[in-house]
Amino acid sequence: MAKVMISIPDHDLARIDEEAARRGTSRSALLREAALSELGHPRAGRATEALRRGQALLAGLPIVDATALIRDDRDNRDLRRLRRDDA
Repeated sequence: MAKVMISIPDHDLARIDEEAARRGTSRSALLREAALSELGHPRAGRATEALRRGQALLAGLPIVDATALIRDDRDNRDLRRLRRDDA
């Protein structure tokens, strides 16, 4: 792996170090991830993390039978149409 020297203002470097510590990663790993993200390359596991977040958000919601909901809506619509035609 290549090594790169870059110049970063001290206050920005402090923010980078704080974020790396918060994530429990190294400065190099954080900067590598940021660079890949900026370039449009997803980091490994990003989709898996997104799926886990989505599952956690949906965990408390009731399970819905979409087919039954659609069938009920269709049947009710048909009944309303029949009643309207009879009127």
